[in-house]
Formats: sequence, C-alpha cells, structure tokens
Amino acid sequence: MVVRWEPPAFDGGRPVEGYYIYVKEEGSDYWMKEETGNVTQYKVEGLYNGMRYYVKVAAVNRRGVGKISDEVIGIPGAPPTKPQMLRVSAVRGGVEVSWKEPANDGGKPVVHYNVYRGSSEDELVKIAEVEGLIYFDANVTFGERYYYGVSAVNDAGEGPVAVSIGVVPFTAPTEPVNLTWEVLEEERKVVLRWGRPGSDGGDEIQGYRVYRSRDGETWEVAGEVLIEEYQEGVGAGERLYYYVVAVNDAGEGRRSEVVEVYYELPPGAPVNLKVEVRGGDVYLNWEEPLETGGGIDGYVIYRKEKGGEWKEIGRVNGTEFVDRDVKKGKVYYYRVCGVNSGGEGEKAEVKVKIEGGGGINWLMIIVVIVAGVGAGVGAWMFLKKRREDITS
Repeated sequence: MVVRWEPPAFDGGRPVEGYYIYVKEEGSDYWMKEETGNVTQYKVEGLYNGMRYYVKVAAVNRRGVGKISDEVIGIPGAPPTKPQMLRVSAVRGGVEVSWKEPANDGGKPVVHYNVYRGSSEDELVKIAEVEGLIYFDANVTFGERYYYGVSAVNDAGEGPVAVSIGVVPFTAPTEPVNLTWEVLEEERKVVLRWGRPGSDGGDEIQGYRVYRSRDGETWEVAGEVLIEEYQEGVGAGERLYYYVVAVNDAGEGRRSEVVEVYYELPPGAPVNLKVEVRGGDVYLNWEEPLETGGGIDGYVIYRKEKGGEWKEIGRVNGTEFVDRDVKKGKVYYYRVCGVNSGGEGEKAEVKVKIEGGGGINWLMIIVVIVAGVGAGVGAWMFLKKRREDITS
C-alpha cells in the first residue's frame, strides 16, 4: 500500500530528517511503526489485500517526533492481472489493439493501461498509456510485422503484460490497370474490362467499385462487381466517363485511368424523300431520319440506271441534292442514306424518268430531204422524155 503526504507547514526550527508511519489493522489496538527517509510517499508492504488499515504520519527532526497527522483509512491491493481477450487487427490506416478488463484488478481500480509494441515478442517497447480498452496505432510501416502487448496499472503497480500474435498492417490497393471498353450494339450495352492492381495492399481484394460521370467532373457509383468486368446499358450518342477502384478492408484504392465512352449506331432511313425534274436536272430533297443513331454527320447519294450498278454520286451535309448529269429519256434510280461514326444507315429510294422534248428530230429531216430529192429527179426525167417525144 502506498502512502503519500505533504511536509509539515512548520518544521520547528530544524529541518525534517524523516517520518514515522504508523499502521494498524481495523479492529486492532496495535500500531506498527515504520521509519522512512526524508520522502513524501512510502510503500508499506506485508499487508493483506482488501483489509482495512488505519494510517497516520509524523515528521521527525533533531528535536524529536512532531505532531502526528490525522488518521486515514487505506485498503492495500496488488497489481492487476493481465488484460483479457487481447485482439490485434490490421485496419485501414494502421493497427487496432483492443482488450477486456483484467479478471482481477488486485483490489484497486485500474488507473490506465500500458501499450507496448515491437518487432518480436521479446522486444516490446512502451508506446502509449490509455484509459480505455482500445488503441489505434497509425505510426506503422505497411508490410512489416508487429507484436503488441498490454498491461493494466493500478495504485499498487503494473500487472503482467498480455502479448499478441504478430500482425502485418495493410493499405488500400493500387489502381486497376488497362481499363478498356467496347459497346454491344445489339444489346445497347457498354462493357468495361480491366486488370488487377499491381498491389493488393497486403489484404485480399474484396471487389471493385465503378464510378460514372456525364461531364467528367461530378462522379457517382455506377455499380460494384467481384470480377474485372462491368456492364451497363448506354444509349447511342450518350457520352459517359468511367473509372474503377479496387476495394479491400482498408477501403478504396487508387483510381484507374478515366475512359470516355461514346458510340453511334447507323441512322434509320431518311423520310419523305422526294424527286423533281426541272430544266433537265434532278432535284432530291428529304427529311432527317426518325432514328439518328446518336447523330448524323451527313448524307450519301447513290444512283443507277435500270439494270446497272449503284454508284455514289455525292455527299452533302444538308437535306437536298441536285443531279445535273442526266440524259433525257433515261430512267434513274436514287438512294439516300445518313452517315455517322456508326456507318451508313438505312437507305430511302426513289425512281424518276427524264422526259424528252423541245429538240429537232434529225432523222425525220433527213428522210424528208431524201424524199424531196427523189421527187425532183423523177419530175426532171419525165419532162425531158416528153420534150423529146414532141420534137420527134
């Protein structure tokens, strides 16, 4: 039992040389006396734990023993036993050490706990005093093995140390690698794929978290998966951004590179395709397809004659086209389709005949001329013969 006191306010003109401590058990009339040096606390040994004792103190100098203090009651105790259920866990950012109170506090309340750490069970060094039943150690090197010990302390002293098994702190994983994407056009889905991080941080990877953004700045969780692949629906012409993180008990790891996902489907057919012949030229006009596939970069115009092959004759950004390379009397077929990064879309088709008219029929003129010449020759020969007959 430790007894503490303050020096007397008046030393009687001589320096205090020491103290007498008087101790007796409750119910006894016998006072035990112990002499101390010039100190203000003293540990009285040989007492029974849990027994009530009366204690008083008197100062001593060369003039003799001074006035005895008032009595106080003390109950001696032993140091506590080991803390129970010592647990050490690697958690995000360090190591968590926890325990339960000792089975026996030695008859004195536990004042605090001493926490020890070392690279082996035999090299533990005190690193902290805590009043609670848990301690977080952030001052660790990830990947190194540590051992921890905890002891309880009361007024009677420090109890034995409970020692843990070794623990290796871990950290969050590094970033997933080689993030790629492809679009399943028929299913209207984007498929993201990636490789495992170079380091799992010393702890098993529990899965992956996929983040999505529409502007590259504001992010939201798109989903969580256990494997290195993620799928979700995405519309044609919709621009999205993605990155992926691996997750373990330490939390999210570093983010992967960001990928931009954008695709277009071939457009549908232009609507209301119309054709008109004016001044010997063919005028085509149409309206934008109902299904643009995400966007239209322009239009392609094809033409063929009856029995011929389709040939591209022009590209335009607008919704009209003039074909000036046509011949009268011919029948032409036209096709128009929209185009974007997804390719050429469905085609709208129309047919037109270029009527003749307004020209000179040279074959008829030649026939008329030839007929006229023949008639003239015949008349000349008839007149000549009749003249000869009259003369004769």
